[in-house]
Amino acid sequence: MKQLVKKLGNRVTVAMLLTACSAALVGGCAESAAPSHAAQPTTDAMASSRINRTVATTQSMEAPRADEPVAMVNGKPISREQLVKPLVEAYGLNLLLQIIQLELSRQDAIKAGVTVTPADLIEERSVMLKGFFPDAAIGDYDQLLVQLLKQQGISQPQWEILLETNAGLRKMAVPLCAGKITDENIRQAFDLQYGGMARIRDIQVSNLAEAQEVKRRLAAGEKFEDVARLLSKDPRIAALGGEWPPFSAKSTTVSDVIKQQAFGLKVGEVSDTLNTEGVFHVIKVEERLAPKLAKFDEPTQNSLRAALMDGMIQNTMKVLRNQLAAEAMQPSIMQIKDPALKKQFDQKVEEHKQVTQDEENARRQQTVKRLFPGTAPLPPATLPTLTESGDRPPATQSGAATLPAVPDPSPKKN
Repeated sequence: MKQLVKKLGNRVTVAMLLTACSAALVGGCAESAAPSHAAQPTTDAMASSRINRTVATTQSMEAPRADEPVAMVNGKPISREQLVKPLVEAYGLNLLLQIIQLELSRQDAIKAGVTVTPADLIEERSVMLKGFFPDAAIGDYDQLLVQLLKQQGISQPQWEILLETNAGLRKMAVPLCAGKITDENIRQAFDLQYGGMARIRDIQVSNLAEAQEVKRRLAAGEKFEDVARLLSKDPRIAALGGEWPPFSAKSTTVSDVIKQQAFGLKVGEVSDTLNTEGVFHVIKVEERLAPKLAKFDEPTQNSLRAALMDGMIQNTMKVLRNQLAAEAMQPSIMQIKDPALKKQFDQKVEEHKQVTQDEENARRQQTVKRLFPGTAPLPPATLPTLTESGDRPPATQSGAATLPAVPDPSPKKN
């Protein structure tokens, strides 16, 4: 259910931030684009002024009465309630969930000892706009942002809610990521970016039973190349002890599943059983070949480290955002009192449950069909109902955020 809240409460994120791409590893996406350190007197000054005006206006405003007229038509008043009611019915749920996530992020920031300052909002704005418009001049950001919001149907208040939410998530994510990038991570990123090669041995078999026999023989101490000659179903490489020609992480002729393991395992490690469209493999990484046209020097390593850190911060922000969504689903945390909004929310929950169940059933059927051809279809799975417990789930308890792994450098097929 947290995906539903994330989709509804982060329409801006879904429509504009286009994250979760493997290219973020070295190139960055909107959320994780490197902040610009160039002077930004005009844009930053305008942003600072706007933020300060918003804060001052909010503090000085008095709450209007529901029966207070907002307009007069031939002397007849149009009350605020007449305006608000259709607005809530048409747009209320999306905006409410965005506001709820903002409020939860504020509460979690306080628990984490984090304070989001106006300077943080300006920096976050710079990071996001740099990601949206990487080739644009800084002086054009404001105009481009107006055009983008109009194109996506996003209001300025919604943008400001997203901005503050992201700023808070980033400030909480940065300490969690500190010191987490390893030398092995940098080496993997270098191989991907600059075309490093891997050389593997492969034992290809027809089913899981044969794969288990391969693993049993290897565990008993038999040499990989000997088992490959005896059991591999690929005659082209069986005679070679399963040895493949070297290939790069960007190769289009090698399965993504195999590339992921070839560049993810250490030299000498053997994979678990891999399934590539119904064909089973066990591979061993024999060697990694450094690229010939690039040096693994200190400037290159520093650049890759910065890009990896941006990607890790982005992924950690996603984890924290998902936790906000999970929190919002707890009855003891979020209680929608307005009948119209409650009805909308319940309808969306039911629609999402059905879509999720249908997708899960389809995935299960495809998996069974691929692994066990001829097997009768499985009965539909039933999703568990929402818990009525008021306890906060462990994954969303303060201090329980799980740091995601560094993004896998292997390219993914669309």
